[in-house]
Amino acid sequence: MRTKWITFSLLTFILLLFGGFFAVQQTLFRKEPTLLTYMDNLIQESQEQAWDQAEQTVEETNQLWRRLRMLAMFHFATEDFESIEDSLSRLQGSVRSKDEAEAVIEAHVMQEKWKTLLKWIPEP
Repeated sequence: MRTKWITFSLLTFILLLFGGFFAVQQTLFRKEPTLLTYMDNLIQESQEQAWDQAEQTVEETNQLWRRLRMLAMFHFATEDFESIEDSLSRLQGSVRSKDEAEAVIEAHVMQEKWKTLLKWIPEP
């Protein structure tokens, strides 16, 4: 009888722990301004050739990612995590070099990666 109680308690604790983790993660990932908002702004700024504003948007995106990456690290594969960091670096480089086409492409790539991060079960 005692082992059933311990098993039930541990199972309840684990479910609450993971449920709380995913709830906090989803709440923070969807909190405005989201990465999707920043990428929409960046696409518009790149198309308008507003490079100073685009650099500011990239910096704000990096700050947002630094705040959220620890939560992403626990839930997603290392490859997914590193691909987002690589995309952010390429995005920053394309804005600094004022390459409109590359900036727009990388912003769209980041949007798709972020949408994958928002799913409970990410796609490959």
